[in-house]
Amino acid sequence: RNKKNIILSTGRFVRPGAGRSKRQDAMIDLFIEQEDQWEGWELHLAEYIQDLDYQKELLEKAKGHRIVFHFNALRPELESLIGEAKLYWHAVGLGLKEEDEPLAMEHFGISTVEAMSAGAVPVVIAEGGQKEIVQHGGNGFLWSNISEWKAQTNSLIADETKLEAMAKAAQLRAEYFSFQAFKNRLNHYLSHEKT
Repeated sequence: RNKKNIILSTGRFVRPGAGRSKRQDAMIDLFIEQEDQWEGWELHLAEYIQDLDYQKELLEKAKGHRIVFHFNALRPELESLIGEAKLYWHAVGLGLKEEDEPLAMEHFGISTVEAMSAGAVPVVIAEGGQKEIVQHGGNGFLWSNISEWKAQTNSLIADETKLEAMAKAAQLRAEYFSFQAFKNRLNHYLSHEKT
């Protein structure tokens, strides 16, 4: 795959406090803060728009920066973006406590698995289903606050060898969640139930 210096996040555009927000606002803030350090990198935000006012706010905030929006992207465009991205960000639940607001967290997070299967290293919040998917420090990173999120992203951008090794590990981990792997585990379990 032809990988590019892209940080990708996919998910509907809905403002914080209104459903399961993907927190594109926080992603834009962090990227702008680090933009000079992350020379040659771009932030790409994709998926459908649920809140037009939030869309306008994000466009205004991102103006003049290396931030690209893919509003209402269709499956072929999403697949192409996932294939090009080196890093994958996920921030659902930022600023919330899982035990207080479990429904505001990402349940499983199939988008993270899809990104990993294409070799994008996940740098994702340590909430909800992300903790079941990503093995911290092995095939991606789990963060609990913005300074960890920044440091983990920095460590990958600054070290291409580490980034490539983790990308391979992410692809291997994603295979665990494939339909075939699930079928194999189920068959194994059922065959042991009969004995």
